[in-house]
Amino acid sequence: MKTSRSQKTYFLLVLLLAICSSINIFLLQGALIGVHELPASKPIIALATFFIVGIIYGGLGLLGLHLSGKLGFSGIWSDSVTNNQRFLQPAFVGIGIGIFLIISDIVISNFNTIGHLPHPPFPASLTASIAAGIGEEIVFRLFFISFWLWLISSFLLKGKQQNTIFWIITAFSAVAFSLGHLLCSHSAIQHLLRSLQCSYLKLYY
Repeated sequence: MKTSRSQKTYFLLVLLLAICSSINIFLLQGALIGVHELPASKPIIALATFFIVGIIYGGLGLLGLHLSGKLGFSGIWSDSVTNNQRFLQPAFVGIGIGIFLIISDIVISNFNTIGHLPHPPFPASLTASIAAGIGEEIVFRLFFISFWLWLISSFLLKGKQQNTIFWIITAFSAVAFSLGHLLCSHSAIQHLLRSLQCSYLKLYY
């Protein structure tokens, strides 16, 4: 069976995800994850991370890629999508959102006692951002949306209400994505709420 261009691109993205995840083991993560005793040496953990991430994320995404084709979604290199839509528009939107988040963080950090939002120091911030960007898109979009849309619309409802179900599942995907970050950032949010409470008390009492 011949591998398509979209599949080759997908495999390269999974490889990049696995490599960045492995490199992160050797990099300083700052205060995000705290200090913990490792169960094995860093090279062993990095090697295990490479294969675990590659197999789990790669397998889920490959299933999602297969199902997305059955659902009629455009492929990565579909002719129906222009390079402007594929690269430039997402880049400009991403840059705009990034600038907004940076400015918001700078402004909000002046009103709390914990400073800026926790983030890995460079260069871990670079590899972590690449790994998170690829990994989260694979799990929450490529797999989650494709799988549930295929199961509900194509398998159970025999192709009915696909557009409506798509938007409902997409909304659930966004909620799951947000909850995942919320749970990971629970301690940081607690610190932020406490600091805001202290700031309020200092201002008004």
